[in-house]
Amino acid sequence: MDRQRIKVKKQDADLREIPDKYNTGTVGELEKVTSECMISGVKFRGSEESDRKLDLYYQSVEIPKEIVVENYDFSSSKFSIQHADKLEYDVNIVFRNCKFKSVIIYSGKHANCQFENCTFTHFSGSNATFNNCYFGSGTDGDGINPGENCTFTNIV
Repeated sequence: MDRQRIKVKKQDADLREIPDKYNTGTVGELEKVTSECMISGVKFRGSEESDRKLDLYYQSVEIPKEIVVENYDFSSSKFSIQHADKLEYDVNIVFRNCKFKSVIIYSGKHANCQFENCTFTHFSGSNATFNNCYFGSGTDGDGINPGENCTFTNIV
């Protein structure tokens, strides 16, 4: 019996399955974040370990009630959101089409995070909503370690 080898390619029908690896996570070109930078008027800092952080309290400017972060690649190091519990008002942080190595939200009491079309190796924290996100790429451990008030829709 003669056997033929057939190469299977991604099909248009694959894109109709939600969620799957083709329609969750980031798409297109992203701006790499490798040092301290300003996004939406807010400083994203590097720490001694070269990790990135968004400190919501110890800033030189007042934090706006909504921060939008779109098309950024934070995957060169861990990323954390800190000191939201010290704020006197709620802050909504929207991440669209962003890539992360690891995200940790420390005390998300006044920080509500929305992640849309983002890719994560790992997430840990509270008060977060995820839509069309991809988790666990590049790790054999748990990709998701949610605390309280986390909602996941259309994820892989």
